Amino acid sequence: MSDGPSENVRRVLLVSANQLGDCVALLPVAAAVRKYLPDARITMLARRIGQEAARLTGCVDDFIIVPAAHSRIALGTNFLQQMGALRRERFDLAFLASGESSAAAALLFLGRVRTRIGFADCRLRRLLSIRVEAHEPELEARRNLRLLRAAGLPDALERPPCRVPEERLAEAPALLAKAGARGGRRVLIHPGSSQATRRWPAAKFAELCSRLIRTGLAQPVLVEGPAEPGLAAEIHGMSLHPLPTLPPLNGIDLLAAVMAQCDLFVGHSSGPFHLAVLLGRPTVSLWGDTDPRLWGPAWETDRHVLVRSPLPCAACEHWDPERHTVVRGPKGGAGGAQPPCERCFDAITVEAVFEAIRGQLAAHR
Repeated sequence: MSDGPSENVRRVLLVSANQLGDCVALLPVAAAVRKYLPDARITMLARRIGQEAARLTGCVDDFIIVPAAHSRIALGTNFLQQMGALRRERFDLAFLASGESSAAAALLFLGRVRTRIGFADCRLRRLLSIRVEAHEPELEARRNLRLLRAAGLPDALERPPCRVPEERLAEAPALLAKAGARGGRRVLIHPGSSQATRRWPAAKFAELCSRLIRTGLAQPVLVEGPAEPGLAAEIHGMSLHPLPTLPPLNGIDLLAAVMAQCDLFVGHSSGPFHLAVLLGRPTVSLWGDTDPRLWGPAWETDRHVLVRSPLPCAACEHWDPERHTVVRGPKGGAGGAQPPCERCFDAITVEAVFEAIRGQLAAHR
């Protein structure tokens, strides 16, 4: 380990206040800090859902919670409270995750963090002590590792260690049994996403589930998230067979425990998918407008099969360094805050997803 800002560090702050996937992409940094700075106390500024995922790794000691109503750190009353918390803690070193807002850079500066490491495409980059250049496109987790290098720490990309609480592991079998899931091979299917246009059609999920049951390949188990009420019931109504269905689960750790009871996870590039990757569970994921070069699995890629939209325009999202965010639009164009089209996921066939599941179940017995 070379000399750098990580010398004489006692308090470290990690900032990732966006969605669950963003937080998971920063956790390898937390694991490396824990490994190479074992005496440092690590705090993460995150949303509640990010806190729950980070707790599974045991790499973070304390948390500063961003209210769920804010997808990013923003100016306002909460900003002043967070600034006060940072000043009280007197952090020596902070890592600002890829994609974080300029307000986050201001928060670290006004919070009097001694060394503030972030990316050079941040609009308020002058408030950072060290500005890291990054190449595009690049996996978010790999991009975040450049922060480690700037601090003089090794930057090998490894899956953080994870441990699901024993009490949650004991709770999961009863939940599955109550939902009607029998023994044998199980495929946990999360059909939801934050936007309806970023979901595979419910009718195709229903056809997939019916085929899994009819062929005896595996028992599908639906799990519904809070962002898609009624979606599982819609799929259940279209299916030719009864489908075990779990309601939104109380906590990321309980969802992790359910994943541990299933042989495979199937879903979109959403929070539960990123959790499955963090846990090392085999997955089949569906990709439309989202670019897997940014958000695909960052480690153990042999455990994950990506089924991509066959449309030539997919994926239509890309990283815009001027806006310091992901935007969607015509490839090679100026982009913009365009919503995903409705054709991207519809072009993925049931046959393609079924064969991916068959292959994964055979490979990960």
